[in-house]
Amino acid sequence: ALLMDQFRNENSTVRKKAAKMLTEIGRDNENVVSAMSLALSDTESLTRINAALVLANIGKIDSAVSAELLSAFKNSIQVDEVSPALERLAKKNKTLKQALLVALSEDDNSIRQRAASLLVSLGKTDSSIALALLSILNHKNDHVRLRVIKMLGDIGDTDEAVIIALKSVLKDEDTDIR
Repeated sequence: ALLMDQFRNENSTVRKKAAKMLTEIGRDNENVVSAMSLALSDTESLTRINAALVLANIGKIDSAVSAELLSAFKNSIQVDEVSPALERLAKKNKTLKQALLVALSEDDNSIRQRAASLLVSLGKTDSSIALALLSILNHKNDHVRLRVIKMLGDIGDTDEAVIIALKSVLKDEDTDIR
């Protein structure tokens, strides 16, 4: 009970330490898993996010955990903690990868940048990311198109389809895109 009180503490350092301890003892403890699953429906967003992080870190991942982490990511809440968990989950979860690709078209530039960073990291080991980025290469927003071009360069994929698509960009009307 004391650990759960610390998990809900207003002080972020206390919460992080409690989450770390819950992660360590939760791997083989169904009581922790049950408590964290219940905490996913808490009214306090930070409690839900921390619960999702604990569950993700102990390998108890479901759609509720993924949705909570993605929501935190998009709302700039605990991004430093959430991003690595999302990256680990997205390696195995097509729906989450797709959500990150969709996030590249968000109006909020900070969301686009964070999604791009995660996708570049994923793209270095997953060739499907570069191919998926090709579908966004003709986006109406110049900033999105520039971000995708940079991402493709950062990923370094030499797939023929990627090279052909990048060559076609050299004919774009916008000189910044070329």
